[in-house]
Amino acid sequence: MREAYSFVSFVCPRCGHALEGAYDIRRPGRVDSARAMPG
Repeated sequence: MREAYSFVSFVCPRCGHALEGAYDIRRPGRVDSARAMPG
């Protein structure tokens, strides 16, 4: 299941916030164990 997660920093296409943490690529738009950063 490790391939189902991408541990990277990216900008959320929906809210425009920089997100960091475990992004579940199986469910686009959902971010688990992530923290929202300003900007």
